[in-house]
Amino acid sequence: MANNIDNHIDNVCYFMTKSGGFKSYEICIRADAIVFSRPHSSKQQALTYALDAVHCVRRRLPSPQSQKQATKGGKLDTFKDLYCINIVSSHTEQRSVFFKSEECVKRWYEEILTAQGFYSRLID
Repeated sequence: MANNIDNHIDNVCYFMTKSGGFKSYEICIRADAIVFSRPHSSKQQALTYALDAVHCVRRRLPSPQSQKQATKGGKLDTFKDLYCINIVSSHTEQRSVFFKSEECVKRWYEEILTAQGFYSRLID
């Protein structure tokens, strides 16, 4: 099982808010779940998705404008493109998880698939 701290994977990800901004979360893979938690927040509980109950889809979205601006408080400053993993838990429920770079989204996609048993780095 992969350990995101030991592998030095950037574990910061972002969820889009209703107003179109982004809030930072920390992603972690535990024995049987993907866990998203808000760093330094006592208001929000962690979001947990069972590894055996979700599908993972990787995609890249062009920015709606040339750049997306955000302010302070754990939000992205500026980026041109959105790198996204969709965590699909049912045909009507999904969570879009955004990352700063294509490399980071690729690594987390592989980590999730490896934890689910669908991917092996030895096959590359």
